[in-house]
Amino acid sequence: MSGFGPDDPGSNPGRAIPMNIAVAYRFTGENLLELEPILGSVCQSLRDCGHTVFCSLEHETEFRKQGYSADQIYAFCRAQFKTRDAMLVFLRSSSPSKGIELELDDATAANKTVYVVTPRNVTLYRDRATHVIEYELLEDLCDSLRTRLL
Repeated sequence: MSGFGPDDPGSNPGRAIPMNIAVAYRFTGENLLELEPILGSVCQSLRDCGHTVFCSLEHETEFRKQGYSADQIYAFCRAQFKTRDAMLVFLRSSSPSKGIELELDDATAANKTVYVVTPRNVTLYRDRATHVIEYELLEDLCDSLRTRLL
């Protein structure tokens, strides 16, 4: 596992420099009732360490009220991602995502730091990551984000 922070190539015995992080995740085909609390915990773990976090799932009610199409949501998120220091890709499975791929293209073009948070057995998008953060249990992931990584 690698640490968070632009000056941290590995473990981080202190606190990382606060970053503005965009969280990407697979939306289509996911169970939102399961995903919301998981991503909420991941985002809160990052915020607890002083990072600013954008996660489109936190705006889902607003998107529905305004009748956004999938393409409009992608465009909104891509615009948000362009203003961030880093991207955190949260994976639960090996199923690809059009939205993540678009956001990864933008992050790569802008030379941004990309963290891929993934189950140990999933290889998807690892080749696009600056840092790969593996987890076995979701419960342990947030503790790791708060302590070892940040």
